[in-house]
Amino acid sequence: MAERRQALRVTLAVDDRAQDALAGQSRDVGDHRVELDVHLGQRLLHVQDAAGAVLGQLPALHALDDAHRAFETLRDEVTAWAAAEDTIPYYAEGHDALLESARALAGMADLPAHALEAAGEVIADAKACERRRAEIVALRAEATQLLEERGEMEAALSEVPEDQLVPYTRDADYAVWSARCEAAAERWQAMRDEPDTRDPHLDRPAVGKAALEADLDRLGDLRGHDEAWAELCAMHGGIAERARAEGTATFDLPEWNELADKAGALLARPGLPEAAARGARAILDYDRRCREVDAFLASAEAHGARWDALRAEAATGENVSIVDLPGYAPLTEAERALHATGEAMLADGGSPQLTRVQDGAALVTTAQERLESHALLVRCVAAMNGLMESAGGAWPSFPGDPPHKALEDAEALAKERALEDEARRRLEAAIEEQAALLAQLAAIRLSIGFQY
Repeated sequence: MAERRQALRVTLAVDDRAQDALAGQSRDVGDHRVELDVHLGQRLLHVQDAAGAVLGQLPALHALDDAHRAFETLRDEVTAWAAAEDTIPYYAEGHDALLESARALAGMADLPAHALEAAGEVIADAKACERRRAEIVALRAEATQLLEERGEMEAALSEVPEDQLVPYTRDADYAVWSARCEAAAERWQAMRDEPDTRDPHLDRPAVGKAALEADLDRLGDLRGHDEAWAELCAMHGGIAERARAEGTATFDLPEWNELADKAGALLARPGLPEAAARGARAILDYDRRCREVDAFLASAEAHGARWDALRAEAATGENVSIVDLPGYAPLTEAERALHATGEAMLADGGSPQLTRVQDGAALVTTAQERLESHALLVRCVAAMNGLMESAGGAWPSFPGDPPHKALEDAEALAKERALEDEARRRLEAAIEEQAALLAQLAAIRLSIGFQY
């Protein structure tokens, strides 16, 4: 049955006094907007008088409603600005004000659930963006630091002699540096795997996405260079050890060609550090010099065989010079270059590339003597031709000087010990004939009173 509200105070309630702990009239009790009173005995439901409590909270409810509407309006505006700028709300105009509004809204009591959820989403998104941005900034700083440390490693090897160069991988701190590079690369890959959430931050001008990517790529390239250089050095060390054990030169081992190929491939890598390039060039320079020696000896041997055959054939006849034989030909450009190469080898003072060949210096000296004999014959033929042209009337008429220079050159050539005997005899005869012509010319000029 129905019961009137307690008119005086709750302390005078007849029924359910234990449930009426608050004092005052039921319309003035505001711990909840609506309270249900169910009597224990009759099991009847009565709604307490809540008019006073509701009217007292109207200003607060209006304030909540106004704050919520302002928040939603600002969120719509920021979303629109973000779309117009092709970015995310975090970087759009008005986001700071929106975040401040969301935090204020989240701190209000009796906020509707959907409003609280909307404010929480803005706050959570801002925190996530700040975290992602901080991660990118930290990765950028780490990449910069790693490159600076790498520069210090390279500077430390810049003054080391080539025969003492060792790969960076042997440095005590290299493993730590390399592990940090790998970790940075993994963090970068993880960011690239989340383009929807990461790219809006990476694409900001202040981040410098292109520079960050270039730095990380450079670190990856450097680690690849280091691994290739370490592999080359390990292989070179193994070959050198075997050469010492067998008492031979590294160049003469079967594995050397593969090593030289690896050195060439390493040197061809773009952006190779200078220390690694110096190590590769040292191997290739030794390889080039050894091949140069072998090529010289092979070419000199072929020239020597032809020359010795011509000398033997010329010796079978009387007053026969090598230049008279069908197989004779002047020095070719290749043979002139061969002679220059031999001179450089001998001037090198018996380099390791030459001494690795048994009697290498003696073989080069013999080859040079043959080439010089050949060259002397070429000069002799040219000198005799010049003298004959002079004898044929090539001298200028009065006034003028006779060609003493050609005669002087021929006389000096005739004194060369390496000149073939028959060629020397012919040259001396031509010199005598030329000297007689000069004497006749001098007598004629004297008879007519011409003064030089």
